[in-house]
Amino acid sequence: MFLKENNASVRINASDIIYIEIEPIGHRKTKVVTEEKTYISSNKIAFWEEHLISSLFVKTHKSYIINMEYITKYENDIVQLDNNYNIPVSRNFKSAVHKAFVRYMTGM
Repeated sequence: MFLKENNASVRINASDIIYIEIEPIGHRKTKVVTEEKTYISSNKIAFWEEHLISSLFVKTHKSYIINMEYITKYENDIVQLDNNYNIPVSRNFKSAVHKAFVRYMTGM
């Protein structure tokens, strides 16, 4: 998979993505966090929603998409990922996150 960073296309493996977050200033770019590096991409969150495998990734909040492979703890309104990243689960996405997590855990 390629992401747009500045004026270049950078190849990353989707499985290496821990989470994606909308950049707070301007909401036009996304922060793509991997184990090795954090990228600032010009791809919008909608791009990631369309291109990531739905069995591994879930949107937890209007500003976040997480890779369920990295979940270390799941509570009612927060998901903790490797490296102690705490990602919010908004009220609007709670049901979808729960269903996706159960599906992921049961291998369905």
